[in-house]
Amino acid sequence: MTAQRRIMLQRLAFAGPKDAFSELGFGPGANLVYGASNTGKSLALKAIDFMLGSTRVLPDITERHKYDRVLLTLQLPASGQITLFRSIQGGPFTIVDGMADSIPDGVNRTLSAKHDPKNSENLSNLLLTELGLAGKQHRCVRHEARR
Repeated sequence: MTAQRRIMLQRLAFAGPKDAFSELGFGPGANLVYGASNTGKSLALKAIDFMLGSTRVLPDITERHKYDRVLLTLQLPASGQITLFRSIQGGPFTIVDGMADSIPDGVNRTLSAKHDPKNSENLSNLLLTELGLAGKQHRCVRHEARR
């Protein structure tokens, strides 16, 4: 039996100048995020999508204004723990090994947010490679119900 290849979310964080930092941690297994209205649940979900390569900008809400970057720490099957950094405005990702709160001097490993199957320097290719799916062709097949 082969080992499971999975990517686990470990932490989502917003960081900014003047020590502004807010994080949401994830544990092994299923995680439940709950709370009253307007406490950030939807923003957290949109931020995870954003940090996995979405081009949709994050909602421009007042609570977000003190932050200038988003961090997502992942546990990858082959590479181990990494932290992705991305400007709250979008653009490329900077990757740091391990769990990090800031980008150390001299780190210049960046990946594009836009997928390009011919170029390995993008986030989706990194994640597909970690899952053993890079370079594979995928096709959706639609089955019509028979009467």
